[in-house]
Amino acid sequence: MKGLFGLQYGLEKRIPMALQFVSFGMDQRSRMKKATSLPTHVSSFISAFENGLTDEQVKDPTFRLKVAFVPVAAKKAAGADTAVVTVKPGSDEAEKVSDVIFKEVSRTRYPPMVVVKKVKAAGFPKFKVHHHTQLWKSLNATASDKGFGCVGDYGNFVWFDKWVDRVIAHCEEKGDLFR
Repeated sequence: MKGLFGLQYGLEKRIPMALQFVSFGMDQRSRMKKATSLPTHVSSFISAFENGLTDEQVKDPTFRLKVAFVPVAAKKAAGADTAVVTVKPGSDEAEKVSDVIFKEVSRTRYPPMVVVKKVKAAGFPKFKVHHHTQLWKSLNATASDKGFGCVGDYGNFVWFDKWVDRVIAHCEEKGDLFR
């Protein structure tokens, strides 16, 4: 992604673990094992070990763990994009998870300058960064329970669409002050 779109789109700060988005068939796995520089005795051991497992052992979470990330309707909007549900192995819910599933639950994030540009584009050309700062401070909008934004990847606070809507509503409440 960095090579195609730029360094700022790297995943190492957002996802500090390896992700596998596809499963490999037996022929693909055997080609990959042959393409590695593993010594033959190690490759043979891995194959013998995997082929010697029973279906029960393969399903055992100590051998292979299946994970499902799903959006959860939270009581507070601020918590909805951070919810993770852990399903107990062997439960009815676990049996329903046949593959790893990823669903996008992250919201679009805007730095303050982009919020100001959006508010100006909505018909409030006199709205400035200074007004934005005054508003978020007066509303304590950075509090996590408000759900207006979060701390971004690089430590700066970023804002969600909910905040942009709230700022536009504020400007409308003020009549012609920002028009």
